[in-house]
Amino acid sequence: MPRCLESVRQQTFMDFEALLIDDGSTDESGRIADTFAAEDSRFKVFHQRNGGVSAARNCGLSNCLCDWIMFVDGDDWLDRTALESVANHCSTEEAEIYQFGFRKVRASDVLWDCVSQAHLLSPCEFVHSASYFHPIFCYVFRRECIGSIRFHMGLTHSEDQNFELKCLSGASKVRTVPVVIYNYYERPGSAVHQAMRYPVAACQLRAGLDFLQFAVNHAVAPEFYCRPVLKLVWLFCDYLKTMPFGSYSLFKGWTEFCTCYKVMRRLSRVYALKAGFQMTRFFFPLVMIYLRCSWIWSWKRGLLWRRLKRMRFWT
Repeated sequence: MPRCLESVRQQTFMDFEALLIDDGSTDESGRIADTFAAEDSRFKVFHQRNGGVSAARNCGLSNCLCDWIMFVDGDDWLDRTALESVANHCSTEEAEIYQFGFRKVRASDVLWDCVSQAHLLSPCEFVHSASYFHPIFCYVFRRECIGSIRFHMGLTHSEDQNFELKCLSGASKVRTVPVVIYNYYERPGSAVHQAMRYPVAACQLRAGLDFLQFAVNHAVAPEFYCRPVLKLVWLFCDYLKTMPFGSYSLFKGWTEFCTCYKVMRRLSRVYALKAGFQMTRFFFPLVMIYLRCSWIWSWKRGLLWRRLKRMRFWT
């Protein structure tokens, strides 16, 4: 954390506000944050009970006063001219959201740079382009574009993509900037880099359904949200395919299985097609995956069949 805060304090651009959120840390993070705030008036500290990354970011959003907002994780750090680059590009006000490049670092080794070509795109063009990638620290948002949108408190994974899509759905333009400003540190043993696990896959699915409901409630164009939602659903399905036979509990997975069905059914209604026609390529392969991973040779088989018969396949 000291490296992160020091990289912010030494920025060549001086006019900024840094909100430090102590989310119930049990190490020295809270004390370090207080020290920086005492030495530099641009730093403000907020202490709260542990609520997770979404709660910490929401606290920052509720207390920020600046016109442009970006997020920095405590393990990462900024290039010295990062905020100067952000200020120079955002001053043109040609877009509500800017995407910058980042550098992935492990120990003292630079693994690779992730950066896009310079483009000015509509949100729909952006989410369908190769420039769209998910890490929240790549983006700078105009505060008015965020408005009342907050990170989903019920998600422990994919909450950043869920938030980005909601903000993008209300923007008019997105500018991609081919400048690396952020250093993303990959910690050994970090949960983000472990193999896909059931809770992670289930969170991706819930993130897709939550954004779908948001998009429908806010009359977002289907051309914008269908592909990102389907991608999150298919990530869950691909995870199921990798599970060994009999390892997927029927009771454990029924909620997510029904969520997949709800997503496809909602998308079918958007296109005014019969659900059975729209879902043929999706639903029955999913049933096979679910049966393959469930304890189908136990008494649960009858329960699964009764539940499937109660589901409506046609609009």
